[in-house]
Amino acid sequence: MINVVYSCSDYYTECTGVSLYSLYENNKENEVRVFILGSEISEKNKRRLYSVAKTFRREIRIIDADEEFLEAAKKYNFEKLRGSYNTYSRIILNRWLSDLDKVIVIDSDTLVVGDLQSMWDVDINQYYYAAVPEVSMYGKYNYFEDADIVWKNDIYFNAGICVVNLKKWREDNIDSFLLQSVVHDSKEYLNSEQSIMNKFLGDKIRRIPLECNFYTTFHYANYEVIDGIFSKKHIIDRDEYEKAKEHPIIIHYCGFSYERPWFNHSVAYLKREYLKVRAKTPWKELPLKKWSNREQKFKYLYDVICYIMMLFKMYNLCLKFRLVFGQRIKGLIISK
Repeated sequence: MINVVYSCSDYYTECTGVSLYSLYENNKENEVRVFILGSEISEKNKRRLYSVAKTFRREIRIIDADEEFLEAAKKYNFEKLRGSYNTYSRIILNRWLSDLDKVIVIDSDTLVVGDLQSMWDVDINQYYYAAVPEVSMYGKYNYFEDADIVWKNDIYFNAGICVVNLKKWREDNIDSFLLQSVVHDSKEYLNSEQSIMNKFLGDKIRRIPLECNFYTTFHYANYEVIDGIFSKKHIIDRDEYEKAKEHPIIIHYCGFSYERPWFNHSVAYLKREYLKVRAKTPWKELPLKKWSNREQKFKYLYDVICYIMMLFKMYNLCLKFRLVFGQRIKGLIISK
């Protein structure tokens, strides 16, 4: 039995539903049990999620998690991210899933295109998590994360998709350890639960291949460009990159609006395939979302420039523009 966890607010139920449909469609031979930690999900969207499971004759469990999220937020002094506390679910999973030993956590902004069994079979008996390295932390200019967290351990990991060892979590009383660590640290974390995971548990995270979390940075640009931009530490080699690009298991759209396939004006990776899956779900009649940063004129102009570059297939140039020039400008703004 493969246990899978999603966490979402009502706004993200459409993305969760599409990812859930793709998961079932590509894991028909696997016995999969899905849990959804919900924050203010409407009854209408709950019915939609249940109907996706019913299509494949599966069952899901939707857990109304608002009270637990609020309780944890007060204890840990969490700040809301995009209007909810859902993103912190990875470090408080034991509140809802204390009867499970192991789960795969999948972000809603994903498309499952492969079999999850290989991820599930990874031996994490001596680890709290298994995850994919976050290459973007190793660029010349990095204002995504605090340097002391990035370099605290051998590798900094992306938290969007991970395998969690809840059995070891309970054995080592990590709930109590993290609460004490975060409260005593008394600082803001640039990447919410990802920062916390890497800072306090990073030496107990096992690396898994890029194919398990083929995220946006790798979607279009050439390997040489990616390796050149993020040159402070070499963590993804060409063979791993080529295998992930050829046979990904989960595609992760952790980027800007123009890189996400549920937005109207986007050049997202495998957008056509994503929309084919969406067309099979109860959200198929809804219009694609619109960009929401028009009031922030500089940010909007920046996104438009990137969108145009990608539209004309200038992927390598766009990546350099964003993660070299863009990060340098961001640093100058911060320093002022």
